[in-house]
Amino acid sequence: IKIINSWANLNSLYKENKEKYELLLWADSKGNAMNTSDPYGSSVSIKERDYFISIKTGEDISISNALISKSSGEPVIVLAKKVVDDKGKFIGMIGAVLKLNTFASITNSIRVGETGYAVLVDGTGTAIAHPDPTIMMKLNIVEKIENYPGLDKIGKNMIQGKEGIEKYQDIKNKISKRYHNISWLNC
Repeated sequence: IKIINSWANLNSLYKENKEKYELLLWADSKGNAMNTSDPYGSSVSIKERDYFISIKTGEDISISNALISKSSGEPVIVLAKKVVDDKGKFIGMIGAVLKLNTFASITNSIRVGETGYAVLVDGTGTAIAHPDPTIMMKLNIVEKIENYPGLDKIGKNMIQGKEGIEKYQDIKNKISKRYHNISWLNC
């Protein structure tokens, strides 16, 4: 990865791709991050964020579960990539912050049969894209949900990377649910 060695370079890269991202960020090895949402490049700490910890402890790439952006307060995911110096020493990470509504616009266009729809969940089972925006970031399909017996079993299979077709009961009738694991990156 080309090292982003200046604030101007980070902002330039963001301006070329701003329709894709909420923001881009650069963090040093201690988790002090600057991002493109702040025109002055003020630093904010991300050292407690799972994606940073994953990168710092050895992962080359990390994709966060859904979280609330420290910059905008909106639900996002973060795609992070380790940055090393010429000797292979960890010096920080670069990240792209993607708004969840980007994913919702894609999944909302998918129809299954006459009444079916697509839902995207993160690695914890939290719905990050759903046709009903009031459900995003609130519904977790690995937890027992009173009016949907059996959905939690499907949710647990989903986050384990399993694929299949199973039935669960909602208030009105039985529903078949097909689930499939999505590989985010091919690295």
